[in-house]
Amino acid sequence: MREVLARDVGCAVLGAGVSGSAAVRHLCARGRAPLVVDENPEALEAIARSHPEITCGSELSVDTLAGIGELVVSPGVDTERPVFRELRDRGVRLISEVDLFARSLPEGARVAAVTGTNGKSTVTEMLHRCTAESGQRSALGGNLETAAVELLERPADLYILELSSFQLQHVHSLRPQVACVLNVTADHLDRHGSLERYRNAKHRIYQNAGCAVSNRDDILTQPLLPLSVRQVTFGRGIPDPGHWGLDLEDEHICLGFEPILARTDLKQDSPIGCANAMAVLALADALGLDRGAVLRVLGSFEPLPYRFARTARIGGIDFINDSKATNPAATQMALGALPDGRVRLICGGAGKGLDYRMLRPLLSAKLAQMLALGEQAAALMGLLEGTGIPVQRCTDMHQAVRTAAASAAPGDTVLLSPACSSFDQYAGYAERGAAFDAAVKALAGEQAR
Repeated sequence: MREVLARDVGCAVLGAGVSGSAAVRHLCARGRAPLVVDENPEALEAIARSHPEITCGSELSVDTLAGIGELVVSPGVDTERPVFRELRDRGVRLISEVDLFARSLPEGARVAAVTGTNGKSTVTEMLHRCTAESGQRSALGGNLETAAVELLERPADLYILELSSFQLQHVHSLRPQVACVLNVTADHLDRHGSLERYRNAKHRIYQNAGCAVSNRDDILTQPLLPLSVRQVTFGRGIPDPGHWGLDLEDEHICLGFEPILARTDLKQDSPIGCANAMAVLALADALGLDRGAVLRVLGSFEPLPYRFARTARIGGIDFINDSKATNPAATQMALGALPDGRVRLICGGAGKGLDYRMLRPLLSAKLAQMLALGEQAAALMGLLEGTGIPVQRCTDMHQAVRTAAASAAPGDTVLLSPACSSFDQYAGYAERGAAFDAAVKALAGEQAR
């Protein structure tokens, strides 16, 4: 592995993880051998073995990146550090791996781009299935296991991107046929610094979009400036013509005054499920997908793993896994779908600079018990001070599940909805969700004996 300055390389990739490695493969396949910078020597060694033509650097500094025109920044890199300000001052353009995807799109290719604090994985997966049911080919990636540039290797009529605020922060070239912001609530403030900056990053998805889909119930999703493009909204209440909403009885999803889908036909007839379905209908309509195919998918779609999905019902007690709820707003939505006073909430984890106080009224109304885990356990338990609702700090998921189950009665719900990230005790929300499922299944096995 060579340790060099950038000099005449012209392009550099910062970060050798999923996004960075995909960017390197993309650039090398097109005859560009970038400088790759990562402070992890093992990651650099691995990528250098795969691509002996590239140059590598382990030091993130202005000197290391001297001569660079563009720096492809991986989503996990915090670009608010002083070194990035100095690089910008020297004319270095920070771009996303998504820009490499956008620049290499086949002629005539269509793109649907979706972001939001919560729900974007579910909505993009639903749209992906709707496209297939309509007889078209789609490729799904972005803020998932498949990087955007890797989708270019798959023949597709439609590219569907789930995008995070970190990816959008440095997107310049994306021109989606339709773009959607599902919701915006405080998240990742440890990186963005303020809700306004977080919202602004999300809104970059609307740049150059042919159609902008926003949430009427969330003013922070609505485009900041008037757009010359078509705008479509979804939300509660009777919508205007051309927009999506509910009828007077809240029984049907409607396009304008026209009933399109009975809520009882949804697998997840809850405020979360209904909002997701309306967003998918708006996106699919903008893309011209067959509406009958869309309705078939919406009527059969099961929640994705760890997103308010029921793990089991044991002795009349529901065990719901919402490990993907990594911020207070996600937990707020989960609690809002459950009966008052019957929820035994397992929460806690690593903090992201967020304020949990927004949860206090709903916790007081919904909870029968709180089981708190991890770094933020004390902060979350403090929200119930003076309410008389039992709280207990637990050391691990098995203890939390067993403690909740021991005091639960038929009709209660044991809900894992952490309101925190998982990185204090787990490698990610999926590992945390798997731990909950394992604990519930162990409990079911014991009770069956």
